[in-house]
Amino acid sequence: MTLNPYGILIELGAAALCVTLAAAAGYHFGGLASKAALQADHVAQLQAVVNAMDENARQAAAGELKQQRVIDRYDATKDIPDPASVGTARRVLIVAAAGGGCAVPETATLAGRAPDATRSTVGPSEVERRLDEYIQACGRDDKKLTAAQALAPPAE
Repeated sequence: MTLNPYGILIELGAAALCVTLAAAAGYHFGGLASKAALQADHVAQLQAVVNAMDENARQAAAGELKQQRVIDRYDATKDIPDPASVGTARRVLIVAAAGGGCAVPETATLAGRAPDATRSTVGPSEVERRLDEYIQACGRDDKKLTAAQALAPPAE
């Protein structure tokens, strides 16, 4: 057997080319495996985000539904008058109409003095003052409620 220096170089070159191709194929296909794993992780993260957003949307819808039920219950009963207040208002009207609502008549002679020519009127009683304070407080509460409702976003 003769050793041809070119033959040895060709064999060594072919072996180096095979090793290089094997290394390149391993690098390429190994990279694809890690790329596929990275994409799988990315898909899992995106799915977790979508699931969390769906859950948040479900909770928001449930909260809005609960709030709408409360509003609907209030709307159903807000215009029904309170029987106690209706009866009280009627009794106040009857008493006011029966009293005539006129000023106090002239005072009679007291201990020999002449009656006063001017007529004096009766001021509001304690009950009337407290009733007026109550009505004023209700008016203030109504104004606050109206202002709070104006701040609420419109229903869609």
